[in-house]
Amino acid sequence: SLFGAGTFDLTKLAQFDGFELVKMNGDGYILTLRDGQDLDVDASGATGSGTINLGSEKSTVSLAPGGGKVNFSSGDAIVTGIGKGYPAGASYEFKFSTGTANVHLENVGYNGSSFTFSSGAVTLDIKNLGYGYFSLGAGDATVTLHGELYGTTVVQLSTGAYHFDASDSFSSPVYFYADSNQDFKAGNVLIGNEGNYNSKFDPYHSQLNLSGSKDVFDLSDVTIQQVPILSLSQATVIGDKGLEGFSSITGNGTVFYSGITADLSKTSAGLGIQIVTDNTSGTTFLVKDIQTALDVTGGPGNDTIKAQSVTLSAAQKEFIFEQGSVETIIDSSGTYTTPSFFRLTTGADLFNGGSIVVGNSLTLNSADHLVGTGHDILSLFGAGTFDLTKLAQFDG
Repeated sequence: SLFGAGTFDLTKLAQFDGFELVKMNGDGYILTLRDGQDLDVDASGATGSGTINLGSEKSTVSLAPGGGKVNFSSGDAIVTGIGKGYPAGASYEFKFSTGTANVHLENVGYNGSSFTFSSGAVTLDIKNLGYGYFSLGAGDATVTLHGELYGTTVVQLSTGAYHFDASDSFSSPVYFYADSNQDFKAGNVLIGNEGNYNSKFDPYHSQLNLSGSKDVFDLSDVTIQQVPILSLSQATVIGDKGLEGFSSITGNGTVFYSGITADLSKTSAGLGIQIVTDNTSGTTFLVKDIQTALDVTGGPGNDTIKAQSVTLSAAQKEFIFEQGSVETIIDSSGTYTTPSFFRLTTGADLFNGGSIVVGNSLTLNSADHLVGTGHDILSLFGAGTFDLTKLAQFDG
């Protein structure tokens, strides 16, 4: 039974054998267990929080009501902690390792708690959590959240197998983050808490955030439920399968299709999203709103937008035809086909009038000869520099 603050390093003792339990009674302690010895720790009566460094063998740990830090090792561990109140509660910092861990916590307070996973298998069950941060690892992770979430819960995904279930929680959303396609393996499960959404508690919804331009994200083999928002940050995601559960796609990125049908009839895409296809025969895009229709740029085939529940203005239809490669638009007012355009290429283009010239900062270049003969229009799209003084010729 150890009292007070300070460092209690059992590895430094000349001999320490035959003990089954260490009781911590103080505040601000640092306890380090020996390797090669089963040893339990009871800090439930401690006056404050401390740090516990586990060893290579089995341990059962009861944490103080004020929380604490636990650095796991290669040994198997069972850890429990019940905070002294909620939402103030306890604050925890867990760093898992190669061993197996089974953890149950309650009343994890709003000062924030972090859980860093490694290659070991972890089962973590939490009731009432304030501002939790989870950084998953290469090992197996099973995380279940119950009760109230006070503030947004953040989950950084990784390459391991995971089953993260927040369906029994309420009040605030869960934000999942991934920066590599390797974060999504077959059989992985993400479940948010949209089924318990109440705007009176928190106006935000659970979401999956994908970032990075190096990978194409494929969500087809992952189970994602009760996560209504997909947010892209310079990311590309395959749209043919795996996006059915998302009601909204936001941010800045690309949704990529290869099939003959792209069903977006239950999903809204926001400004900044580009919807494309590589199907050489053509793709029909089923959309439910105007902004999603405006996001479609099409691809190499004969592509069609079906937006039969809305009416696109003449300017909106012109924008769609000019910005990309959509040949047909069907909205509530009828069927429209692309007018005749002269599309600039990255090479030297020669235009002699009689059409609308369409291009971007890459296709409008110093080798172009653009000569109008009547009422001609140069329609430019996208970001970049458009310097008409650099063109080989620009008249009429």
